[in-house]
Amino acid sequence: MHYESNYQYPLIVWLHSDGFNENQIDHVMPHVSTRNYLATGIRGTRAIDSVGHQFEWHNSAAAIDATHEKVLCAIDEVSDRYSIHTSRIVLAGYRSGGTMAMRIALRDPM
Repeated sequence: MHYESNYQYPLIVWLHSDGFNENQIDHVMPHVSTRNYLATGIRGTRAIDSVGHQFEWHNSAAAIDATHEKVLCAIDEVSDRYSIHTSRIVLAGYRSGGTMAMRIALRDPM
C-alpha cells in the first residue's frame, strides 16, 4: 500500500455477505479502485461453519447494536493509525451486509 500521511483518505467500512468474513473486502475493493482510499471489513455476528471462517448477520436488535459498535470501533482503530477524512466515511456491504449497513445508517446517520 502506498500511503501519504498528509493526505486525508476516505474510509470504506465493509459488511460482508452471508457465508463470508471480513476478508471479503480484499476481493471487492480492487474492482472499485486500487488507490486513494482505506478500507476495513467487519466480521458478521454469527459463525455458520464449524471452523469459524463463514459468518452471517443476525437480525436481532442486539446484533444490530453489536454491529454498530463494531463499526464505530473499527473507525476509531483505523483513524488512530491512518489519516482519515472524517466527512468521507462510507458504510457499505453486499447482500445481507448491505442490509445491515442500511439498518445501522437508518439508526445513526452519523
